[in-house]
Parts: sequence; structure tokens; C-alpha cells
Amino acid sequence: MSDMEGVLNSNVQSLPHVEEEFVDSDYDMSSGDEDYQEVMNEQREKSRGKQAGDLSFAQASCVTQGVGGGDVSESENDESDELLTESDSNGEGHIRFAEFNEEKELYNPRLRVGMVFRDFDQLKKACRNWGIKHRFQLWFPQNDKKRVICACHNKKCSFRIYAAHMSKDNPSVQIKSANLDHSCGKVFSNFHVTSRWLATKYFDKFKADPNWSYNGIIKQVKDDQGITISHMKAWRTKNLAMRWVNGDEAEQYTKLSMYAAELRQSNPGTTVILWRDEGVFQGFYVCLKPLKDAFWSGCRPFIGFDGCLLKGIYGGQVLSAIGIDPNDCIFPLAYAVVLTESRQTWTWFMELLRDDLEIWNSKYITIMSDRQKGLKRAVEDIFPDAEHRNCVRHIYTNFREKFKGKTLKDYLWNAARATYVQRFNYWLGEIEKESLEARRWLDHQDRPHASWTRYILDARDKGIITMLEMIKMKSMRRI
Repeated sequence: MSDMEGVLNSNVQSLPHVEEEFVDSDYDMSSGDEDYQEVMNEQREKSRGKQAGDLSFAQASCVTQGVGGGDVSESENDESDELLTESDSNGEGHIRFAEFNEEKELYNPRLRVGMVFRDFDQLKKACRNWGIKHRFQLWFPQNDKKRVICACHNKKCSFRIYAAHMSKDNPSVQIKSANLDHSCGKVFSNFHVTSRWLATKYFDKFKADPNWSYNGIIKQVKDDQGITISHMKAWRTKNLAMRWVNGDEAEQYTKLSMYAAELRQSNPGTTVILWRDEGVFQGFYVCLKPLKDAFWSGCRPFIGFDGCLLKGIYGGQVLSAIGIDPNDCIFPLAYAVVLTESRQTWTWFMELLRDDLEIWNSKYITIMSDRQKGLKRAVEDIFPDAEHRNCVRHIYTNFREKFKGKTLKDYLWNAARATYVQRFNYWLGEIEKESLEARRWLDHQDRPHASWTRYILDARDKGIITMLEMIKMKSMRRI
């Protein structure tokens, strides 16, 4: 007997002993995993066919391991582009199985016996998406650290997937047996289609179109998945997705100090003030250096003040100061976020603006505003010599909500256009004749105001840093 035959015979005799040592009830292939055994047998037959002559399976295994000479390439004649993994749990040779490619197959998985997964979580995710894709309701009647069983929610259906670790030394998860045929009908609702699942799937869509309507979301899910979701689920989906896009509002407040430092570093000369009272946020003020320089370089000696209510979960107000550039267009000067609109917050804002614009003599400055709370007194304190006027357009916007008709509208605008006191009083008298209540309304000092800062309306429902960054970008376009 040649040396080569001796080696082969000794290897054949040793194979049963190797199999006897590998005994574990959790990985016992005799417990109903016939599908897995069939796949293993098919792979072994293919492996035999690739070897030369009439070598037995044991001999082929020995040659593959390089006992008789050169190595055999495992990827030879492999025309598939699938991810593959090898089974080396026994001495019978390397058998290749398809791996689940989450990047390409997440929402359209192709499950089959022998497929390998990273862990049980990835397997369950693939099973859920398979059920959603094919409109079947799946669940996991057995789900532990050693095995997972996926079955149809209809107990009479024969669909079943059994998966476990490849071996006790290999933590990868493999489908051991499967019956992918359903004996039940399709479903039109699926409890795996959660708002989180929808937000993840359509995240890019929400990022590209933040104004995607709820009806549009419902129709898209119906067209793609054949499932009808409620308006409440559509709302939760959009709310979650936009929180991912814009950032968590609560977390952004904890990063204001870093954001302020970044603004100062990237925009030298910019004034950024974070106002805190005993560690509690009170306000955040920004005046960009190019905006400060532009005010005295061509803008008119005019400042308009306005406030805007925020729609985030923490509320607040945006205070803004604008000028008029040589083209008679609005030119942003400074902005701030505060908790409430009051005399104190307006005074804080105007003091910072006065210092940034170096307005030490307010005699030649004209200030325009709505009748906002505390604003009039703050202007008197900070700019005592300035001409302070109210914006008639925004007064009328509130006026017409209560007092309808073209007559009162014309009287109000005629009074605004009057060039001397007597003419002004005449038109106020005409308003009083038409409606005494309207005349008294105009004398009230605390009329509600309309927002003058229309260019930030699309930002006021975002997190504070996201909103500040959007306002900054809009302001920079005016430079």
C-alpha cells in the first residue's frame, strides 16, 4: 500500500470518531431539519463532482485540505454574485451558503434553507420584511438565544421557518428548515408596519420633501405595500422621521454652548450670546459680522423690530431686527431666541443690538414695530431719541379679523397716509362714525401682532439649533 493510500484510509477510519465527538442537542440535525440535510447533501454531491476520478467523499475532503498536494480554489467555477459563507463545523469539507445581504435585500428578502445571517435580530428583521412584502402576517412563537421559529399568525397555515446557530463554535445564524408556502390568504394590515418601520423605509423621502402630506404618506404606503394606515400612524411616522432629519429638540438645547463656539470660530467678529439664569436657558442672540458692517455701509438709518411665535415642543419666541437696504429690500441685522416676549427680553435684545451697531445717538434712527408687549417701553429705554412708529399694514391684518368691510379699510389707510395732524384726526373721526368699537380698538395699546419675519416661518417648528442655522443661511443670502 502506498503512503498516499495509507493516509486516505486512516482519514476514513477517523471520520466516525470526529462525528461522535460533536454531540449537542441544540445542534442535532436529527430533530426535524430534513431540509437542511438535503441542502448539505446537495452541496456535498457538487463537491464530489468537482474532484477528479472516482475518489470517495473522504478522499476528496483530504485533497481539499491539501494533504495530497496543491490547494483547490473554493471560488472556482462560481458564477453567483451572492455573498457566501463556509461551513467548517465538521471534517467533511467546506460547504458554501448564501449570506443575507442587508444592504440590497432588506426590504425584498429572498429566504431559503441554508441562508446565513449575522444574528437573530437580522433574521427576524428579514422575516418581518418578507411578510410585509408578500402581505402575510408573521410572528415568532419561539424566540430565544439558541433558536428562532417564524410562523404564520394563522395557526392553520403551514408556513414555518426554523433557524439556529450554525454550530456551537459559530455564532452566525442559519435557516435550518423552511416551508415558505402559505395555505392562508393575504392580509391588508400588518402589525409589523409600525411608524418606526415606515419612518426608516421612507426616510430619504421625508428628507427630500419635509412638507410631505399625511394623505400622500397614506397613498404611498397603500401603493407600495398594499396596506392602509391611519392618519394617526401617518402623523407619528412623519413626526419621527422629521425628528431624525432635524435632530432631537431636547438634545439640541444641551449643545448650544458648542454651537455658539463654532459660530464665533467660523465667523470672526460675530456676536453670539448665550443667556442663562442659574443654568436655565433664557435666550440666544446672534449678530453676524457682515450684517453689522453692512448696516452703516449702505442701509438706511431704519430698524424694524418684530417677534415670531415658535411651534416646537418647548415654545418660545424669535426676536428679530431688520433694516432696509438701498434696493428697498428687507435686510436682517440680528436675531434671538427667548422663552417669552416681555419688556425684559426686548431690553436685553436691544441693548446687544445697540452695542453691535454702535448706535450711541438714536436721534437719527427711525424704529418701526407692531404693538408688541413690552416693546414700546424697551424702545423708550434703549433708543430714547428715536422716531418710533407702528406698522399699519400689520395693524390692519389684525384689524380686519374683527372689523370687516371696505369702508373701514379705506378710512384706516387714509388716516395712515395723512401728512398732518388735522387730516389724521379727520379720518379717525370717520372710523368712529362707522364703528365706535373699531375706533376704540385702534386706541388699545396691547393689540395682538402679526409676524413680520415671514422668511423664518418654515424654521420655527424645528429644533433650536436647526432653526438658528436656517435663519443664518437665509440671512447670509442677503449679504
